[in-house]
Order: sequence, then structure tokens, then C-alpha cells
Amino acid sequence: MVTSRGRTCAPFWVVGSVLLAGLALVGPPPAVGADDRRGGPCRSGYVALTFDDGPAGPTDRLVRILSEAHVPATFFMVGQRVAAAGPRLTRRVERAGFLIGNHSWAHTDMTTQTSGEVAATLRATDAVLRRVGTHPTRLMRPPYGALDDAAREGIRAAGYVPVLWTVDSRDYAGGSAAQIANRILDGLRPNETNIVLQHDGVTRSPISVDAVPLVIRGARNRGYCFTALDERGRPGFPTPDASVSVGHAREGDAAVATIRLSKPPGRATSVLLRTGSRSATVGEDVDQIDRRVTVPAGDLAVRVRIPVPRDGTDEYAERFSVTIGRPRGVRIGDGTAVARIKDVDRSPRIYGTDSTVIEPASGATPVDVQLRLSRASGKPIVVVVATRQGTAGAADYTPVRLRSELAPGQTTVVVPLDVLADAVDEPEETFTVEVVRARRVRTGRPSTITILPPPPPPAPRPATRSR
Repeated sequence: MVTSRGRTCAPFWVVGSVLLAGLALVGPPPAVGADDRRGGPCRSGYVALTFDDGPAGPTDRLVRILSEAHVPATFFMVGQRVAAAGPRLTRRVERAGFLIGNHSWAHTDMTTQTSGEVAATLRATDAVLRRVGTHPTRLMRPPYGALDDAAREGIRAAGYVPVLWTVDSRDYAGGSAAQIANRILDGLRPNETNIVLQHDGVTRSPISVDAVPLVIRGARNRGYCFTALDERGRPGFPTPDASVSVGHAREGDAAVATIRLSKPPGRATSVLLRTGSRSATVGEDVDQIDRRVTVPAGDLAVRVRIPVPRDGTDEYAERFSVTIGRPRGVRIGDGTAVARIKDVDRSPRIYGTDSTVIEPASGATPVDVQLRLSRASGKPIVVVVATRQGTAGAADYTPVRLRSELAPGQTTVVVPLDVLADAVDEPEETFTVEVVRARRVRTGRPSTITILPPPPPPAPRPATRSR
């Protein structure tokens, strides 16, 4: 059972502490994995370090100490201090992977305020935290640990979860760094809730920060691991939802997939990112991606470039999917997104193939005139082709006009016609087969058909005289 302690009504810069019952701080902590990066079993349980009243001068050094030791923590910040410290120091806390909670605007005892005033001070602090570029949690800590029914009503109205502590460092009250560390270590209870209160924004905070490495080393030696606070204010990391979105891309460029977290997790998280075929084929139209993507602690989003090669084929817009799965430290929310690939290739050109045919002595000679695409297309192509007179006229060939459709991938149009015999002795003649209408293809030169005159009949052999 969490016991109540006497309340010290210290001034804002020397903050006292009190622990009240009824805030879900009793019982063993929920099961969390071996989150401490040193690995190994956490045989004694978990410790959640919390720091009040910043950000201030000692905060930067504290962040460095915790980061180097790979120890998570939760910082309950005062709105006025955030406004005074500015964006850089406040953002540094979150970007180092630490959670940010709300410690009111001016550190006023909430039992002296109405429920409306309590809600207003929390909302004002939340607003300044977001204005400087952070993403605060919905955890709050009442100044001095002081709560009454009106304060609880105001906290609920503002949408917050109150969090107190089970281990008081009394760092504001005096003592060396070693003495502060010993108070904390002596207050830890194996396999029970251990939420430690320290301060990074009071007069003696530099000494309290000096105690942190001693606490880390001592707690680890006793079999404890360190964790943050979950969304209920208990030891254990919060679990955000991860979603994925992807932007459209042009061939020869890259699509950008964005993995976003719904709230700060207080640690590095990861998902498996994969590309999938739809009308676009993975490995041909879009690169195959199948790898684990990490969202670093302190970040809420990470972007991944997905190359989209140019294939040289004119085709309709194609689509592929991006999915996330196998989460670590997150839940999968919207786990699938679809991107469209815009084609940038010009339509192919259709060229005629020239032919030469000898005029028949009589009747007709069939000719297959071919027109070819410069390259295959991914779209169906429709052409209308027709013969056009040149030096050869309608008496020399059968006029043709036909419509032909080329399926995607098909590259040749065959135009059958006949070259006719005539009774006129004439030199070689020509006519053309041209594309007169076209869809999804550019027109090139026509096919020219050259009609060569028939060979002269063989000369009669001279008669031979008999002897």
C-alpha cells in the first residue's frame, strides 16, 4: 500500500514532496520486457526515474548522462520554465528519447485552485510544450504531490493522468550526491512499483544530477532495470500505434514511405517494411523492400525512399503497396498504404518497312507490308493504315484501308495487299502504306513499296540448220 507522507510546502525553487494513495501506484508493475540495454534478467524488477521542475540549467547534463547510460526517464516540466528555457533545451529532452509530462504552468499548489484553474494551468503548459516543437504525454504530476477532489476533477477535465512517486530522493532537502543516491537505492523495493522522484529545476539540482550515475550503477548491481512510464503512469513504456503512408512517384524517381507513431514511446521502436505488387511488379517497376525500419527514440516518424526505376515503356499509371508488420514496441494501426507510379515515357513511334516486289506477268502477287513500333508499349495501340498512290496507281495494286489494334507488348502491324499485273510497259513505280489515324503512338515514316517491272521474256533461240 502506498503510504501518505507529510507535505512540505516549500517555495517553488525548493520543492517538497508528498505521496498520496489512490493513484494506481500499488501492486507489482505490469510485465515489460528486458528493456534495459545491458540485457540479462531484471531479477529485482524495474525502476522509473522521473525529474520535476525543469527544464533548467542542469537538464542538458542530465540528458547526456542518461543517454550515455541508455537509461530512459520521464521529465515533468513547468510551463514557465519551458517558456524561459526556449525550444532548444526542451526539444533536446524529447529528441534524446525521453518522455515529457506536465507539471503545471507556475508550480502552484493545486489544492488552492478551482477545478477550472487546474485544467487551465495544464492546458497552458501543454500549449507551450507543443509550441516549442515537442509532443508531451498525457501524464501530469501535481506540484508538491498535492491533490484534492477539485484538483482531480480539473485533471480529468484536461484529459490527464496524475502520477506521483514511491521513492523520494529528498534532493531538495540537502545531502551530497552519494547521500541522495543512497536514499534512492535504500527506497527501492524488489519487484514492486519503483517510481523515483528527483529534480532538474531546483537550487540543488546540480548535486542531484551528480547522484544519477551512482543510482544507475547501484540499481543495476542490485538486479534492477530502468524503464519509463507507460500511458497509465506505471513503470513500463507506452505503446503507440504505428501507421504507414506513401506518396506517389514518377518513374525514375522514388516514392517516400512515412512510418508515424501516434505518441512518443520513450524508446527506439521498429517495424518490418515491405513493398508489394499490385498493377506494378515489385522487382521490376518498383524496388523490392523487405527490411526492418527503426524509429529512433525521440522521433515520431521516419521516412524511407523506395526507388522507382524507369523502364522505357509507355504505360498506364501503376500501383504498388507498402505494408508494415512484426512490430517491436508499437502496435500496428493503419498498416497498408498504396502508391501510384506516374509513367514518364513517351509513346513509341510506328515506322514503315520498305518492300520491293516484281510486277507479275499476269494475275497478282501478294505482299505483306509491315509497320513496326520503335519499342513495345504497355498500352493497347490503335492505328488506321491506308495505301496512298505514288507513281504507281490503283491499277498497279489493290487499295487498302484497315484498322488494326496492337495488344500491349505487340510491336508489328501486317498489311496484306496485292501487286497487280498490267499491260503497260513502264519503269519501276512506288506507292506507300501510311498510318492515317493513330492512338497512343506517334507516327513515323510510311512503308514504301517499290514495284519493279517484270523481267523481259527470254530471247528466242536462233533456229539451227540441219546438215
